[in-house]
Amino acid sequence: MALAPLIAFVPLLILMRRNAPKIYDRAIIHMTALWYKEVLDVVPKNSKVLDIGIGTATALLENLGTVRGKNLTIDGVDYENSYVNAANENISARDATDSVKVHCESIFLLVR
Repeated sequence: MALAPLIAFVPLLILMRRNAPKIYDRAIIHMTALWYKEVLDVVPKNSKVLDIGIGTATALLENLGTVRGKNLTIDGVDYENSYVNAANENISARDATDSVKVHCESIFLLVR
């Protein structure tokens, strides 16, 4: 098998990897924002929520009105640094640092 055809895809794969958070948001944000809404609607007021796999926090931030209205505190965890960086940018842009914090960790390391 010749490597040349496979090597031609390397730049595309690098580009996709660098832009993974943006691709993620565009591909599934509409669906996951609805999931967040369903969950946050039943979370009691003044609760602390652990969001495992928060990603870019975009889906959560689509429901920021509920988070603030219920005075929720969200701690999000994701293991991908690029997603956590995007999440922190999104949280700052929405002025939600008082309600949402994101940590770059593996949940498996946190439960040991």
